Amino acid sequence: MGPPALRALAPALVYLGLGIVSTWPTAARLGDAVPGGARTDVWDSLWSLWFVQRALGRGELPWRVDLLGWPEGGVLFVADPLNALIAAPLIAAFGLSVGYSLLILGHSLFAGLAAHALGRRIFGVEAAAYVVGVAWALAPVQRAAVENGASEAIAGGWLPLAALLALIAAEEGGARRVILAGLALFFAAAASWYSGLAAWMIWAGILVLGRPGAPWRQTAGRLLAVAALALALTAPLAYVTRLGVSHKDNLVGIKDVRELLTVRRTVGPADPRGWFIPGDFRSPDFRELSRYAEGFIHCHYLGWSLIFAAAFGLYDARRRGERGLGLWALVGLGGGVLAMGPVVVMDGQPWILDRRLAVPLPYFLLEGAPGFSGLSLLYRLGMLPALGLAVLAGPPSPAARTSRRASPRSSPWSCCGSRRCGACRR
Repeated sequence: MGPPALRALAPALVYLGLGIVSTWPTAARLGDAVPGGARTDVWDSLWSLWFVQRALGRGELPWRVDLLGWPEGGVLFVADPLNALIAAPLIAAFGLSVGYSLLILGHSLFAGLAAHALGRRIFGVEAAAYVVGVAWALAPVQRAAVENGASEAIAGGWLPLAALLALIAAEEGGARRVILAGLALFFAAAASWYSGLAAWMIWAGILVLGRPGAPWRQTAGRLLAVAALALALTAPLAYVTRLGVSHKDNLVGIKDVRELLTVRRTVGPADPRGWFIPGDFRSPDFRELSRYAEGFIHCHYLGWSLIFAAAFGLYDARRRGERGLGLWALVGLGGGVLAMGPVVVMDGQPWILDRRLAVPLPYFLLEGAPGFSGLSLLYRLGMLPALGLAVLAGPPSPAARTSRRASPRSSPWSCCGSRRCGACRR
């Protein structure tokens, strides 16, 4: 295997290695242990994935179940249908615990590669792509999803992939690129409504800001075509989900409006301090709040090294007159504000001024809007500032930029590989 092949495989090996290290000792104990905390949603996720695989293996739809609510049984719509379908062949081939572990490792690899490709597209330098990919693959909000056993939140690759393909569709157009971008936007929503909302926010940011050097009306037309396809695919999924959770025989209690309002003002939002305090800072701290000794960790820490690197990257880009990075500052800031919920919350309780007034935040104005009203664990939107900072930290060093200008043919994939891209065509 020659050097070109090794260079092509290097990103996959790096991100697979990061996935193995960050979930250790799972890889060394396949079949005996799975990633995640002991008293979390790991057990719910394992059961749901097993239930879907069992039904499909019998040639049945994973809709009705008699193992719960015995003897009558009822309707069960699993929280993570996309991962359940992905995991089904893995579980059939290797068993439940190995299949789940491989699913986690696969998503760690996918997240790193997707963010790596996004960084390569934006900066055209492999070193910058690694910065974006590593920062995203190891983002605490993603690692917290694994620890909490929330299988619907572990699919970290769909968001950067949706962003990448939306950028390509906006800048280059073409039916194939528009279709791929629409599919990625749909899969981001199918994986998790939180990542779906985050992907739509990036889409909106590209639409509003446009792309440097491209006519806004042309870009807007392409993005609207992407949105039309994504909505056409997402609407049936939303309808089936709604049908399942509202069915009269549904076995899983879904939060009503009042409960959602309560969660968004207590344990669901991101504590403003949590963005910046390192170490074992927990807010809310379920060790104190939970009656069942639950081990959930709602972590959205960003990391000071990443914050400083992103600030310098944004400053350096503005100093050199480069455009385009403002999108990532905007969506990162917007996502961070929305992640903190409708009011400022600390330690699982609203922060009250003068013993009477909670401090309102912009999410308060959006609570009743479609796409926002059904969300509760808003700290998960911390994926947007995490990805935004990862991209902002990626601008290459002056030496890397000089090297790229001096040797534009060093790699056919140094930018995006498109025939319409001037950098790749040279």
